[in-house]
Amino acid sequence: FLSSRRRVWAARDWLWSTRDGDEGPLVEPACAVAVDRNDSAHVLGALVVTLMVGSTRSWYARRRLAVPPPPPDMADGREQPQIRWVFVQPVVSDQGVATALLAKAAGSLWSSGYRELASATDRGNVASMAWHWRNGFVLLPRHKTVRPTSASTPTPPPG
Repeated sequence: FLSSRRRVWAARDWLWSTRDGDEGPLVEPACAVAVDRNDSAHVLGALVVTLMVGSTRSWYARRRLAVPPPPPDMADGREQPQIRWVFVQPVVSDQGVATALLAKAAGSLWSSGYRELASATDRGNVASMAWHWRNGFVLLPRHKTVRPTSASTPTPPPG
């Protein structure tokens, strides 16, 4: 486990890496920020979506769920969107902020022709895994998950 100070530096490094495009291109319409209704300068949570690139994308493509593909005119050259970051302030934890951010992202992605949204969580992060499962993500091998951007229940992959 990392010390508190090292966790902050690791988070900064990952955020800078995401900002610089090292985690794939940002999908700006699918990114969202939740602010306090009484103080719009007070951020309650945020969700960042990027497109998977390279070996991550090819690994995912071999294991994707059988969900309807996007319309042919939207499918060409599409990479797989993935939740790169989701943050929620502890004071609003378990109040639906992350789920509302996810709904906004999924709606935006659906409108753009994407039919799946990938995500990942660390094996021991029980709270994050529970959130993913409550929101319809399906566990795939190697601890990757995917969530259809529709409200329908996905068909599990064979085997």
